[in-house]
Amino acid sequence: MTMKKNKVAHNRVASICHEIAREIYEQNAKNNEFFRLNGDADLFVRNVAPYVRPIARRILATMMRDPLVTEEHKRELYDAFMLDGVIGETADLN
Repeated sequence: MTMKKNKVAHNRVASICHEIAREIYEQNAKNNEFFRLNGDADLFVRNVAPYVRPIARRILATMMRDPLVTEEHKRELYDAFMLDGVIGETADLN
């Protein structure tokens, strides 16, 4: 997987990345060998979160297509994508 490790994600994207990484840790920590190698949950989450950014972006993109999500919330998601560098200012939401 290729990515720029020094690129900072928008806080909404970063938050989802951390949630995903935390869930990965919690599910795998049940395995004694995994836990022995990765005992520090916070360190694991910080190291893994940047690699799950594409998943977080897909989650947010799916929310933008959800008819139950308000237009105001979709605008916030759009802004998060722009600030995260995923889309440019000329992108069309429709």
